[in-house]
Amino acid sequence: VFLACSVFNARSIKNKLQDLYHVLYDAPKHVICITETGLNDSFPDGLIDPKGQYNILCYDRSVSNGGGVCILTHKSFAAVPIEFDNSANLEISALDAIIGETKYRFINVYRKPICDVTNAKELINCLTLLMNVSWPVFMTGDFNCPDIDWDVLTAPRDGVQNAILDFACDVGLVQMVSQATRCNNIIDLVLTTHPIFVSKLEVHEPFGTRKCSDHNTIEFFIDVNAEHCQHDHINSVTKQYLWKNGDYISISNYLNDIDWANFMSHNLTVDAIWNGFKSLLFAAFDQFVPFVLKPND
Repeated sequence: VFLACSVFNARSIKNKLQDLYHVLYDAPKHVICITETGLNDSFPDGLIDPKGQYNILCYDRSVSNGGGVCILTHKSFAAVPIEFDNSANLEISALDAIIGETKYRFINVYRKPICDVTNAKELINCLTLLMNVSWPVFMTGDFNCPDIDWDVLTAPRDGVQNAILDFACDVGLVQMVSQATRCNNIIDLVLTTHPIFVSKLEVHEPFGTRKCSDHNTIEFFIDVNAEHCQHDHINSVTKQYLWKNGDYISISNYLNDIDWANFMSHNLTVDAIWNGFKSLLFAAFDQFVPFVLKPND
């Protein structure tokens, strides 16, 4: 079973409702994370989802136009909003999706490009608290950090972009988007503690038709039947890899030494190939990526 997910900066959905309905009903997703919704408290949920097929969790600006974030989750599974201290008025929505007996935390973020170092620290402190769970985390949104190089993990030392990069590395988040999402920059992100769960991530044209956004849309799938996820859930602790400190040359050498022709000759179905590959990959991770064990709640 896979969750189909979509992430985009809408630059207001109020003038793009028909485009939103196409996403919700014509090509439905399980999880939709939207930034710059442009909504306020007076905008009813019934206009966002007139068919009532989704749970809606929004954070709207109360003092100015624009901004805002929203997560829509299909009602085919349960979703529990996360209560947290947001006295800094950060634009964050967070929830736990419950699939079977396993939780998946979704955090959607919009960071204004004019935010200063103090705001970045407040954002990081809040996200660190929201990250403090033992189940998989998927953090999405528009972070407005165009100068972070996610391939080599470098950023200008401006107190904002380098701080956000350090935070992601310190808590074991991996950034999955490799194509530009606005102009030539990757500012709309998909970060996760469990990159092996993510597949078929693609960057598509912007949301909207006549009044389209200037950000590209990100679509991807989450494997909610991942064997290692189920295994982690039923045990008393969960392994959290510290990806920043991994020995990736040794991982590459480990995988290069595998007799892949022999592997393919013994794994004759798609499921067998996928499960076998995951086992080999996690064996490499266990050897060459440090980890900590966190107790399950």
